[in-house]
Amino acid sequence: MYRTILAAGILLLAIMPGAAIGKTVLVKLTTQQVADVCGKQLQSGGGHAGCTKNCGKYICDYDCTKDGCSGQCLTCPGTDRKIFPGLKSRLVISDAVVNASQ
Repeated sequence: MYRTILAAGILLLAIMPGAAIGKTVLVKLTTQQVADVCGKQLQSGGGHAGCTKNCGKYICDYDCTKDGCSGQCLTCPGTDRKIFPGLKSRLVISDAVVNASQ
């Protein structure tokens, strides 16, 4: 019986509007990946290095700080989904990194 209640609770949290899902989806990257993606648009200052640019039909932001590098899709849909939040963002960032390194 407890398993049924636990499963129902988890399912409810997964589909409930307003569940605590973050809207920012960061994809960890290396310094070289950010440099490759940004190319000549790479800017640095104030403890940051990176760029904001088009990634397909979306807009992505790439940033490196002393804590590491990451990319995020600023205009990708689905960051607030309850199941697989940010999947589209991760795919777009990964695709941009792969295309930049070719």
